[in-house]
Amino acid sequence: MKHKFADGFCIAACALLVSMTAAAAPCGMSVEGRTGAVCVDTPQPRFSWRLDEEGYGVRQTAYRIQVEADDDGRTVWDSGRVESGEQLWIEYAGQPLKPSSAYRWRVRTWTGDGKSGWSGWASFDTALLSDGGWEASWIRAPYDRWAGRSGFRPYDRLLDTPEIKAHAWVPDAPWIETWVEKATLHSHRIPKEKQADFQRDRLYEIQPAPMFRREFRIHKRIRRAVLHYCGLGLAEFYVNGSKIGNTTFDPAFTDYDERALYLSYDVTDELLPGVNAIGAILGEGWYGQSLAYATLKETPRYGDPGLIAQLELIYEDGTRERVVTDDSWTCTLEGPVVKNGIWCGEVHDARREMAGWSEPGFEGGEAWTAAKTVEPLSPRLEAQNVEPIRVVETTETKSIMHPKPDVWVVDLGRILTGVVRLRVENQPAGTPILLTYGQSLDRDGTVYGTGHMSVTANNADLYVCRGDAEETWTPRFTFNAFRYVQIEGLIGEPHLETISGLFTSTDMPEAGRFQCSEPLLNELHHALVRTVQGNTRHMYSDTPTRERTGWMTWPNARAIMDNFNSYSYWDKYIADWRTSAGRAPIGGHASAWGSDRDQIRFDSGRKGEIMENVGPGMAPGRRSSNIPEQRISNAMYPWETYVRYGDRNLIRDHYEIAKGTVDLLAETRIEGLVFSAVGDWHDAVKEDLNIGLRRERGLERDDTFGRIGGGYPVHTPGRICGTVHLYLAARALSDTAEELGKAEDAEKYDALAEDLKAAFNRAYLDPQTGRYSYTTPEGNTYESQTMYGYALYHDLVPKEKREQTMRRFLEHIAEYDGHFTSGQLGTDRVLKALTVGGHEETAMKMLTAEGFPGFRYMLSFGSETTWETWGEAVLNATPEGSEHIIRANRPQEHCQWTAVDTWFYEYVLGIRPDPEQPGYGHFTLKPYMVRQLESARGSYESPRGRIVSEWSCSKGVFEWTVEVPANATATLYAPCGRDGVKVAEGEAGILDREKPANGRQRLEVGSGRYRISASLPGA
Repeated sequence: MKHKFADGFCIAACALLVSMTAAAAPCGMSVEGRTGAVCVDTPQPRFSWRLDEEGYGVRQTAYRIQVEADDDGRTVWDSGRVESGEQLWIEYAGQPLKPSSAYRWRVRTWTGDGKSGWSGWASFDTALLSDGGWEASWIRAPYDRWAGRSGFRPYDRLLDTPEIKAHAWVPDAPWIETWVEKATLHSHRIPKEKQADFQRDRLYEIQPAPMFRREFRIHKRIRRAVLHYCGLGLAEFYVNGSKIGNTTFDPAFTDYDERALYLSYDVTDELLPGVNAIGAILGEGWYGQSLAYATLKETPRYGDPGLIAQLELIYEDGTRERVVTDDSWTCTLEGPVVKNGIWCGEVHDARREMAGWSEPGFEGGEAWTAAKTVEPLSPRLEAQNVEPIRVVETTETKSIMHPKPDVWVVDLGRILTGVVRLRVENQPAGTPILLTYGQSLDRDGTVYGTGHMSVTANNADLYVCRGDAEETWTPRFTFNAFRYVQIEGLIGEPHLETISGLFTSTDMPEAGRFQCSEPLLNELHHALVRTVQGNTRHMYSDTPTRERTGWMTWPNARAIMDNFNSYSYWDKYIADWRTSAGRAPIGGHASAWGSDRDQIRFDSGRKGEIMENVGPGMAPGRRSSNIPEQRISNAMYPWETYVRYGDRNLIRDHYEIAKGTVDLLAETRIEGLVFSAVGDWHDAVKEDLNIGLRRERGLERDDTFGRIGGGYPVHTPGRICGTVHLYLAARALSDTAEELGKAEDAEKYDALAEDLKAAFNRAYLDPQTGRYSYTTPEGNTYESQTMYGYALYHDLVPKEKREQTMRRFLEHIAEYDGHFTSGQLGTDRVLKALTVGGHEETAMKMLTAEGFPGFRYMLSFGSETTWETWGEAVLNATPEGSEHIIRANRPQEHCQWTAVDTWFYEYVLGIRPDPEQPGYGHFTLKPYMVRQLESARGSYESPRGRIVSEWSCSKGVFEWTVEVPANATATLYAPCGRDGVKVAEGEAGILDREKPANGRQRLEVGSGRYRISASLPGA
C-alpha cells in the first residue's frame, strides 16, 4: 500500500499525446520545429492519448496504434487490437525509425459500451537518434588570429590564475570601463580586498560573441529540410537572414562534462532554389561563464563557445544531402555583441552590426576567417526534450523618474524576470546607453542593484547606438530580475515606449487554474505562480536575482507541477541530476555548507552522495549540496513525477541515485537525528530577532552554522527539518522500491522512516502533555509552529496524543496573535496541518491576518511576486508610506513561499492523485474551507483529461460541480450533514457510496459530470 502523503495536482505532458475526438494535438514535445511537430531522439518513442468521450463510467477496453512515414504513407507500425485499458506510455514496436524523418500516428480505442473510433493524425519528427548520426565537426573561432588587430588592445591579467588561459585582447573603447565598473559582482569565495580587481579581470576576459556562416547551393526540389544544432553556451541560428524559432537561451543547460543538448527545426520554408546561407551567433551561457563561484585559483568555466550543426536536405526524388560544420565555415569576432554573460549583462555596439551576414552573397572581407575544428566540447549529444524559454508576457513602462541630471529611472510597476526592449530615436552614432537594474530604489531615487547581495548577478546592459533615426534592441544572452531600469547616456528624455519589460520563462503550458471568493487568496496565488515562472529556466532557482542556481529545497518546486504541464521539464532536470551523480565537487565547495565530517563522506565519490540540485552545467564541479532538505530531491521529485504522470521509467532510472542519497543521509544521523545547515529559512518575525534571538536560543551552537547569515531560522533548529525531510524521503523511497518490485528495499526504508519518526518523538515530544519543544544548551525550552506542523501533518504524533498536540499547537499560534512564525520549510505544513485537523478557521485567519508578518502585509506593497523574507530584510530601510521599496537587501522574487500554493489545489479544491494508480487513473476530491470561503473553482488538465472542482456555500448549503475524465475514477468526500448529499446530475456515474460520517459522505464515481448539494451541519 503506497503512503498517501505523496499528493498534489498538476497537468501531465506525455511523450506523444493525441486527443481522441478533437484535432490531433501533440504536447510534451522535446524540440519544437517550425511545423510544431514533435521531435524524438529515441528509436522507441512512447505514445499516450486522451479519450474525450462524454458519458458516465467511460472505460477504455482496447486500443490500436498506427504509425506511418509521412513522405510515402508507408505503415511502419500497426499494433493491431490490444486488449488493454492503458493509455499512457505505450512503447513503439514497429520498423526501425529513420533519423531526421517525419512520421504521423493515430490511435483507435474501444470502450466498454462498444464505441470505437479513430483519433485524428498527429505528427512527430525524429532527431538524429544517436551520436552516430552526426557527420558534423565541432568548430570554434580561432581567437589568436585577432590578438593584434586594430580595435583591440592588450590586457594584462591582474591575478595569477593559470587554470584558464586568457586571450590577450579586448575591444578598445572608453565605455567598456564604465560597463565593467557597473557589472562587477561580489563573490563570497574571493577575499574582500581582492574582490574588485578579480571580478574586473574576469569581465575584461569576456570576448565578443563569435559569429559563423556558410553558403550552400540547392540543385533540386526540396521535400524537407531539418536543421540540427548545438551551440555552447547559447546559440541563435539564422537561415537566409531569418532567425530560426522564437525561443531564447537555447540550448538548455546540462552538465557539459556528460552531455550537451541539440535542437532540431524544420527549415523547409526558409530555403530557396540556388544559393542559400546559414549563420549562427554564440553566447557565453553557463558553458562560458567565469564570474560566479570562482576562487582565486579556480575558475568555474568549461571553455570558449563552440558550435556543431547539421542541415539535413531531403529531396523530392528521395535523395539526401548534408551541410555540416567544418573548417569550410567562416567566422568573426568583430560582430556587435562585444560582451555577454548571464551574471554581468550584455554590451552591444550597433556600429559593428553586419547587414546581411546570414544571407547569400555577403562579403565580410578580412573580418571573417576560417573556423577552427576542435575536439567535441561534450562527450554526448542528445536532443533537447524540454520546453524552451520564451517571452511569456510583455510589461510596458508605468512611470519615469528623473532623480539626477542625465539619470532616468523607469518603473515597470511590477517585478519580472527577463530582458528589456530598448527603443531610441535620433541618437548620434557611438552614443553609449547604459541600463542597470533593480527591484528597489536607493534613498536618492536611483536604482538599488541586486549586486549588493553576496554571489549576486549585477547585470548592466550597454547599447552603443548606430545613429539611425530609430533603433530597437533586446539583449540576447543574459537576463535580469527587476522592476526598475536606470538609463544613463541617453541624449534627450526617455518616453513611455523607451523601455518595455519582456518576461521570459520555460514556456510550459498552463495546467492548473484556481480562483476563490477571497480576493487576498487570489492575489497570493497569482504572486506565487509568477514567482514560480520567474524561477523556472530549465532549472528551478531559489531566486533569479542572486545565486540563480537550482536549490531544489523540498517541497517548493511542487508548485511547478501544480500549475504547469511539466513532465518534460522534470524528465530533463532529473536526468541532469543523474548524469552527474557520484562525482565530487572541486575546490571543497561542499565544505562551505557542511562540517568536516560531512566533507569526508561528500568527497568519497559514491553514487548518490552528491545532490546536483545547484544546477549541473552552471559551473564545472560547482553543482552540489549536502543540505538534507535539498538532497532528498533525489528521492522525492522522481517519485512525485511518477505519481502525477505515470512514467515508471523515471523512478527506475533514478533509483540507485535516490537510494544512495537516502543511505548517506541515514549514515550521518546523530542520536537518530539528521544534521541540517539551513532548516526553516527566514522564519524571523522581527528585524531584531534575525540574529539576536537565534543566539539567545542557542541555535548557533545547536547546528554550528551561525556564519550562514540572516536567513538562518530563529524558531526551529535545522535538525528538526533535516530529520523530517529524510523521513519523507525514506517513505518515498519505500514506495518506489515497492513499485519496482524490490520488496527487501521497501521494508528497509519503511523501517528507516519508523526509526526517524521514533527519534523525532524521542527528542522533541513530551509524552505526558503532547507538547513538542526543544531545549538549548543553556536549558531554555522553546516551541515552533514548524515543529507542530511537521508532527501533525506528517502523522508523527502518536495517535493517542494528537488531540493534546493540536490543542497546544493552537495555543502556541495564539501566543503570536495568529501570525506565522514559520519559514520556507514549514509554512505550507502549518497550513495543511490546521486544515486537515479540522481548524480551517485558524488557517484562514493566519493567511489573511493584518500586519506583520503575513501575506496580506507583503501584498499590500503592490507585490506580484513573493519575497525571501516576511519583510524584515526587504523593508528595513523603507520609510513608512513610501510608494517604493528602498534598499531591499533580500530578493523580492524568491521561491521561499511557493510550497504554499499547493494548499490551494490540494485542500481548497481538494484534488489529489492516488499513488496506487499514478497518472490520475484514480484520484481524490476532498475540498476544505467550505465555511471560510463562499466559493472556489479550479480545473486541472491531467494526463487523462480535465478534472474540475467548483463549489459554493451559501446559507449552509454546499453545492459542488465535479468533472472526471474518461478512463478514470475518483473518490469524492463531500461535506454534508446527517442527511448526506443530493445528486442533481450524474447519478448514473456513481459506483458506490457510504453513509455520512464525520461531516462527509464518500462517493466512488466514474467519468462524467456531477452536481452535488448538501446541507452542512449547524446550518
